[in-house]
Amino acid sequence: KIEATWMTATRVPELWPVWLQSDLDRVAVWMVGYEAPATRWGGAAMHLTDLAENVLARLLAEPKLRAGSIMFVAHSLGGLVVKQLLRSAERRSKNEPDVENFLHRVRRIAFLGTPHFGADLAKIAKYLGLFVRPSVATLGLRRNDPSLRDLNLWYRAYARENAIDSLVLSETRRMGWLGTIVKADSSDPGLPSDPIPIACDHDALT
Repeated sequence: KIEATWMTATRVPELWPVWLQSDLDRVAVWMVGYEAPATRWGGAAMHLTDLAENVLARLLAEPKLRAGSIMFVAHSLGGLVVKQLLRSAERRSKNEPDVENFLHRVRRIAFLGTPHFGADLAKIAKYLGLFVRPSVATLGLRRNDPSLRDLNLWYRAYARENAIDSLVLSETRRMGWLGTIVKADSSDPGLPSDPIPIACDHDALT
């Protein structure tokens, strides 16, 4: 379930995004879920480009999201989805007024443990091939993948030209034998604001 991603690590887990609605006036919280299994044993996954188009369509179809400023809080792959979503929206905005309206209202993005330049585990999964059957989502996260580099260069320019505020949080702890999932250099998209290291592992970063 999508809620599991955003639960606190306390003894009694709580869905922390709802705290924002309690603490801040005129703030609505929406969560978007999608399938992104690491391997094909765990289910199906969409390519990043298709997934971003799918999420964008769902956001545009929601009447309650047609007004007001928008801030994305994205964990891991979600950060890449948001960047690709914005890139797709920019391409479509000249011919689709509703997309242009949506795009202009995106003002802030928080990236939590996002592998802007891929992750070593994706590369390992590729080499293991038949044994782990890496999903499309995993293969798209290969370390130093040219498509990810290109997407990140686009976002740097887009964020600067459109005054998008970006918050970047990076993990500093290992996840057992898996090690550090998103290393410091990959979690840094190269924006004017420096990444903020957090004393937790990849999963706990949410």
